[in-house]
Amino acid sequence: MAAPWWDDTAVGLISGLTLGTRPEQLARAAVESIAHQVTDVLDAMGGAERILADGGAAENDHLMQIQADLAGMPVHRARTANLSALGAAYLAGGIERPLDYHEFAPRPSDPAVRHAWREALDRARTPSARTPSARS
Repeated sequence: MAAPWWDDTAVGLISGLTLGTRPEQLARAAVESIAHQVTDVLDAMGGAERILADGGAAENDHLMQIQADLAGMPVHRARTANLSALGAAYLAGGIERPLDYHEFAPRPSDPAVRHAWREALDRARTPSARTPSARS
C-alpha cells in the first residue's frame, strides 16, 4: 500500500461481497478505490482547493465525479489529452496558453462511505503500520 500509508505488508481485500455481487460492482469498487486513495493523499497533505487530473484514468467521467464527491472539491480535467507532451512543446516554443478544463463539481456524499473505506484499510494493514507517514 503506497502513499500516504507506506505499508508494504498490507494485504489486498474486497469487502462487502455477497452471493449477489456482480462483476460490474467489482469494477466500480476498483474505480472507487482509486478515488479513495487520492483522497487519502489529499487528507495527508492538509487538503487543496481543487484537483487537476490528467492521464489515462482521468478519461473516466465516473471516476472524476466520484473523486470530486469523495474529496469534496472540484476536479478539473483538461479537455486536451497528453498534457506532458503539450506542456513541453509550449515551454520549448515559449508559448503561454491557458488550458480549457472540464469541471466535475462535488456533490454531497455520505460520510459512511469514507468510514467504510477506513475500516477496510484497518483490516488490510499490519498493526505496526497504521499511522500515515512520509517515507524518507
